[in-house]
Amino acid sequence: KTDYRSHVLDELGRRYPDKAILHTESSIDLHPDDPVGQYWDPENEDWTRGKFTPFSQYAIDIITDLNHGATGYIEWNMVLSTEGGPNPYDNFNSAPVLVDPGERTVLYTPLYYLLGHFSRYIRPGAVRLDLVGDLPAGVHATAAKNVGGSIVVVIFNDNDEALEFAVEVDGSTVESVIAGEAIQTVVVE
Repeated sequence: KTDYRSHVLDELGRRYPDKAILHTESSIDLHPDDPVGQYWDPENEDWTRGKFTPFSQYAIDIITDLNHGATGYIEWNMVLSTEGGPNPYDNFNSAPVLVDPGERTVLYTPLYYLLGHFSRYIRPGAVRLDLVGDLPAGVHATAAKNVGGSIVVVIFNDNDEALEFAVEVDGSTVESVIAGEAIQTVVVE
């Protein structure tokens, strides 16, 4: 399967090298009849566990964007109601944090925690680093060097099974295991 978006991002970078590429207004639509539950595995009654279907798409999108010249990734809204509001367009959207005003509850969706792997560890002013080596099928990763010198590698395993991996930076190796359908961040100081 060809990844056309990475080619388009690369071409944009070649054509306009003095312009920043910024992914903006990323969002997922809500179905008004089931604004929260529609994205979780229907077999799972506990929304804090189980598969959250947009997770994979978001993780791969962000990693692809960063690896192909994007300088950032902006979510449409970080917090919305479970009905997708406030929204003047009546196109119901989800968000990393959903508030149910009637129930007075807050739900931090898996997207909230996924975005944290990038925003918490890849800090302003960081420079993206190229990864050397082949990644197994279904594994996606990006790396950056922060202003303070730490190296950050964000890894997403889109496979069902856990995988062992190693990250080598300047002769130092970090070995770990990443669970299936999980995102993990390695920080090398």
